[in-house]
Amino acid sequence: MNEPAGRPGDPPPPATAIDPVCGMAVAPAVARARGLHSRYREVDYFFCGRGCKLDFDDDPEPYLEPGYLPRM
Repeated sequence: MNEPAGRPGDPPPPATAIDPVCGMAVAPAVARARGLHSRYREVDYFFCGRGCKLDFDDDPEPYLEPGYLPRM
């Protein structure tokens, strides 16, 4: 699910993103530099830490459900 940064035609990442697992605000550039980035169904996701990334990578669908409430 990881893909390299800077592919031609990709828009720049936003200044902040929300970790879909826990709901924390994350700086995409920092998360990407730390390997805390995944791409799923052509969408980039950024994570606060390794645990959230591993949980998401293991089974992303529950975190993308409309009724899911991110929690720490």
